[in-house]
Amino acid sequence: MTGRGNPRFWVALGGLAAAAAVIWTLADRRTFEEPSVTCDDGVRSLVDPNEFVNETSRHAERFVARVEGEPGRLLDLEPSLRRSLEGAAHEASRFGGFLAENYNRCAVSQFQLDELSEHAREADRLVGQLSGFLTSSAEQEFGERLDLADEYVERIGALAGGVSNIARALQAAGDLAAAQTLANRALEMAENIHGTEHVNVAVAANNVSSVLKSRGQLAEALRHSRRALRIDEALYGPDHPDVASDLYNVAVILRETGRLGEAADHVRRALSINERAYGPDHVTVARNSVLVGATMLAQGELDGALRFGRQALRVFEGNSVDDGPGTEEALSLLSEVYLRRGQQEEALRFARKALETSASAHPSLHPNVARAHFNLSKAMHATGDHAEALQSAQRAASMSERLFGATHPRMAALYGNLGEIHLAMHQLPEALRFSRRAMQIVASSAGRNHPAVATAANNIGTILLEQGDLQGALQHTLRALSILETALGPDHPETRKVAANASRIRQAISP
Repeated sequence: MTGRGNPRFWVALGGLAAAAAVIWTLADRRTFEEPSVTCDDGVRSLVDPNEFVNETSRHAERFVARVEGEPGRLLDLEPSLRRSLEGAAHEASRFGGFLAENYNRCAVSQFQLDELSEHAREADRLVGQLSGFLTSSAEQEFGERLDLADEYVERIGALAGGVSNIARALQAAGDLAAAQTLANRALEMAENIHGTEHVNVAVAANNVSSVLKSRGQLAEALRHSRRALRIDEALYGPDHPDVASDLYNVAVILRETGRLGEAADHVRRALSINERAYGPDHVTVARNSVLVGATMLAQGELDGALRFGRQALRVFEGNSVDDGPGTEEALSLLSEVYLRRGQQEEALRFARKALETSASAHPSLHPNVARAHFNLSKAMHATGDHAEALQSAQRAASMSERLFGATHPRMAALYGNLGEIHLAMHQLPEALRFSRRAMQIVASSAGRNHPAVATAANNIGTILLEQGDLQGALQHTLRALSILETALGPDHPETRKVAANASRIRQAISP
């Protein structure tokens, strides 16, 4: 199913296309095909990003002025106005769709992401304005008989998808608090319009889950993802690809919370559904295989992880649909598997191949290239080549700072990695500086109880212990332990590791 009839359609348009979706829905009931935008086209379209909001606002104001007091004209727009509205939708979808869907594929700077956040807020204002106008117009025309106002209900319902898109744009820009507010609002709108068991509610619930996961609120994220799974299973049956997508989302969160057995069950079921739906050589199947392999790696099943990683890599490398990211993920998984197997040269070979794949698929200054440098640095660090690891880690951090700015949420992992490498090299002041910076970024963007805060706090505790500050070391290690016990549970491997660290520090304080 394609176009407006597809319940997933409004989410697929992308962040700033929310306002376009609103105007588009008001203007015409025909399917409007989203244009294909290349990286170069998209970057050129950002020369004057304010034009998007200005053009959209002009059309919205013109629309309201033309039909205000005559709600019946909502269903009978003049051809010229219809064409102008479609033109605004076309331009807005090019601009918003490019940024929201391709910012990670193309080289988009932090400045452009800030523009995205600004325009997303303006789009939200337009959504509210048009939603209120539609509602009042429906009441004027139909009075209490809103059950007859199918046209209006459908059009107002589309606005919930628009708000979800705006939330996704803000999430892409790193504004997680604002993204969560709008994602929650979109879910509430969908529930009010469609009831609690509608497919649009499942879409909105998945969007809320995505933001909550980014903020480290894993229990709440899991609850919303499971709700989406339950709704889609009831609507489509247990073997639908949308159900497989929900299963995958649930599996990712279960894996992060350390519930590896449940995660494996969910992703294997998703894999089975997609194999039947698409065949064994589809990129969706390969992505499922990567997660199966990563889960098996976490469970210590190295042979199985290696098998699924190789299987995914074979599909990605033989499929022209994948433009690099899937291949990179499979190569990174294989690098980690070989590290765990003690095959360090193989691990480095796959990490380097992942970097080569990324560098050939993307511009030199690109998020995926930075990530490949980051993964290579981890492999080098694990093999004891700390000097080379530091160079790759510094390159990854420098590129990401230029792309996103020094305070973007994704910088936390990069700074944390630098802290760990400096610690291994016994460069304690630098290790402490980067670890503290990582903790500050995560705490400010995702909250003080995010598991990544625990990782940084535990690293700081280790550094302070090396410096002889036993009380400071214990304080930070206990903070890490408290966060992990709540987020992951007392039996998670990371929780047990930090608990052992705390025990050793207590013994050092009181022998």
